[in-house]
Amino acid sequence: MQEITYLLITIVSFVLVLGLVVVVHEMGHFWAARWCGVAIEAFSVGWGKSIWERRDARGVRWKLAQWPIGGFVKFVGDENAISAAPTAGYADAAAKAAARDRGILQAMPVWVRALVSVAGPAANFLFTILVFAIAFMAVGQNTTDIGALAPRLDAIAAGSAAERAGLKAGDVVTSIGARPISTYKDLQAAVAASPGRTLDVLVVRDGAPRRVAATPDRVEQIGEDGAKIAIGRLGVQRSPSRAEMVYVRANPVEAIGLGAQATWRMVSGILGYLGDIFTGKKSADQLSGPIGIADVTGQVANTSLGESGQSMVSRAGGFVASLIVLAATLSVAVGLTNLLPIPVLDGGHLLFYAAEAVRGRPLGPAAQAIAYNFGLVMVASIFLLATWNDLHRLFERLTAV
Repeated sequence: MQEITYLLITIVSFVLVLGLVVVVHEMGHFWAARWCGVAIEAFSVGWGKSIWERRDARGVRWKLAQWPIGGFVKFVGDENAISAAPTAGYADAAAKAAARDRGILQAMPVWVRALVSVAGPAANFLFTILVFAIAFMAVGQNTTDIGALAPRLDAIAAGSAAERAGLKAGDVVTSIGARPISTYKDLQAAVAASPGRTLDVLVVRDGAPRRVAATPDRVEQIGEDGAKIAIGRLGVQRSPSRAEMVYVRANPVEAIGLGAQATWRMVSGILGYLGDIFTGKKSADQLSGPIGIADVTGQVANTSLGESGQSMVSRAGGFVASLIVLAATLSVAVGLTNLLPIPVLDGGHLLFYAAEAVRGRPLGPAAQAIAYNFGLVMVASIFLLATWNDLHRLFERLTAV
């Protein structure tokens, strides 16, 4: 029964998170198109047969579809729901002007089409900035100084000098030799200054003092002057508890800046990883697809709902907040992915529009059709690779239990 509950929570959470991210993306396209006078046929939450719909005063069909995964905005004149049909072309200037008057997207100037395409990813980034900004205002920025905390060892790395010495998670270091240790920074300084030298470490374990002989590993790193220096490393980690964490709330202006900085760090991290893949510095085994996203979503959702010592209302609030923050994180990846210069993605549309701007006319329908087919193959290949990675990680985790 517990496994079934976990699975149901995972499925519902995954649908909500992915649905929110995609709706935000499509809303970006929608509002940019409406602002530019592009005629919109439908906005769908989900795919497939409609289970509810209504038409607004401007003729847009708003609908909920039977498969609640994502959604789409469909413009008048599109041959499909992802606006991936080749540009139809127009016999003469009069026909093009008439199509523009009707709000047909493919008849609009290049800059309008480019703006509509880029608005989807832009909405993803703005959503992430907004969510993070609200978090910085409501919860605050984590300003916890790890070095100022008590010298407790919360984690011991496998195969490390600390493990070889017999140090355990939960040990509190009180002295090293004749040097008293009162903060984690004191511990770091004493260890860093003793590479390869055996230290007499006094710890408190389960309320009782215990002496341990530990020899920090010798590790070389680049000093502030650019020269190589040797430091000691035990392989321990300090993880502050919730009660030890210090948060400082930001005002709205500060929060927006902090949200933008956090979003940019995510963007630069993803771009750096993709660059390392293409240059051969890293493998693509960290790419994740729907299965991996669902797995992470399930872990986050079930953890937030399963926290003990909290009321049902608090757990429900934590559940919603966790999913929104996760959606904001995923939103960055969706925005960047859609900007890749692959036909069928927004980046592919932008590539075509750039070529049209340079040439003075769009690529021919045959060339666009070939490019779209190539794009479909690329997207399918990336999807299969990501799914393979997800299944491989899931199998490794299940077999390790």
